[in-house]
Amino acid sequence: MEKLAYAAVGATPFFVGLADTGGKAAERFRAVAERYERWKDEKVISQIINAPLNGERPFLKLAKSPNLPKPLVELRKALASRDEVVQDAAVVAALVLYKTLVKNAEVYREWAELYKWARRLVNEQVFTVTAEEVERLHEAHRRPEEVAEEVRRELNSVLALYASHSRDLYEKLRPHLEVDVKRAGELAETRHSELSKHSDASIGTKAYAALLSAARGGIFGHIATLLMVEGALADVVLLAPWSAYEKADRVARGRGVAVDPSRSPKGAVDWEDRVASVPLRYLLSKAVSEDLVFRRFKGGFEVFRAYDGVEARVDVLKIEETVARSKAGEEVLRRFVEEAKETAPDLSGLDR
Repeated sequence: MEKLAYAAVGATPFFVGLADTGGKAAERFRAVAERYERWKDEKVISQIINAPLNGERPFLKLAKSPNLPKPLVELRKALASRDEVVQDAAVVAALVLYKTLVKNAEVYREWAELYKWARRLVNEQVFTVTAEEVERLHEAHRRPEEVAEEVRRELNSVLALYASHSRDLYEKLRPHLEVDVKRAGELAETRHSELSKHSDASIGTKAYAALLSAARGGIFGHIATLLMVEGALADVVLLAPWSAYEKADRVARGRGVAVDPSRSPKGAVDWEDRVASVPLRYLLSKAVSEDLVFRRFKGGFEVFRAYDGVEARVDVLKIEETVARSKAGEEVLRRFVEEAKETAPDLSGLDR
């Protein structure tokens, strides 16, 4: 009943990816922001992507460009022995990914700050979250997925540009750069054990899925974030997802962490991250028009609605071994159901 009511009123699902990925994921987001702000060089990116308009290949333009930032130097090395079409497609996809990260570094920094804020809150026995803070949290959680959409739109724009210039170039690069939205969504949410099913995903699909999965807390997003922090954009777009996982695993082990940042290298879920994720998931699962007071007890949190100095208990959040569950009060469920009824369309007069 609870989950149906959430769905009926159009709320975010109770189990929200980024809220589960923990403090280490937030720190990776911060590292992405810091590195790509430092590696910023959008002028070079545009020159390389637009190279075909001047009769040049993107890879050759990259190869002779001086003073490149680290990700583009690594990209040049990784592509040296590849087929020409793959070289050009990988350069375009990696540069689109690079440009998007540079442009949106602050998005990842903001989520890192908000997770840090949540960790501070749950150290208190009693804390209040205002409606304005919840609104900011929702916005920060939504923006990484919007960033992923920028990658898809930019790849489509590049293909359209190439099509207007040379149909032959367009037909060569389209199979590599065109995004399969359905496949990207599956890859964004796939489990570790199923990565090998996506070995034939196109270069463009992997570039889009990397940021989409990062926004949803998926394993491919964890892989991509680790590699992006290293400047290894070539590995994100070129390697099969399982091979990318193996490389990311080596990077993670070298740092004494796991690819999935919510777990320790031995596989255990971090307890403090699990505790912090409980109020985050709850707040992301609903629109809040009033301040909420959280009171911590041994097994979780009690949630109270605060209005004009009066508190009314509306929920109990339980911390379990692997997940956190909401035990919504009857009053809350009744309110959700009434909201759902108000938004239900009039279907009278329609056949079955």
